[in-house]
Amino acid sequence: MSAEQMNPEFTAIIINDGGTRPVMSKPKPFKATKKFIQHVQDNLAIPDDTAVEAADWILNLMERYGANSAQPVFDMEGNGPRCSWCFMIWPLCGHHHMSSNLGADDEAEDGEAA
Repeated sequence: MSAEQMNPEFTAIIINDGGTRPVMSKPKPFKATKKFIQHVQDNLAIPDDTAVEAADWILNLMERYGANSAQPVFDMEGNGPRCSWCFMIWPLCGHHHMSSNLGADDEAEDGEAA
């Protein structure tokens, strides 16, 4: 889904400073944009400094919640595997580190379980 198709409520709320993280490593935490910080502050009636912390925490909680169910998927044309959470190439996005949907075999392939 492109940014133009996304609900305007959810556009421009995340700063993803992924930078040059190693491929297949766990994604870095998100930072909230000023737009989302203001939204949190308005809705929770909290001070500026607390709103920044709260906004970052909310975004990262949403990320962990979605990534918790991530798994590799293929589309109907056979393209994939893609991450079911972010639709990037699985496991390059790193969400396999955060998923609870992977069995012991999947984890052993990633070198995370013996």
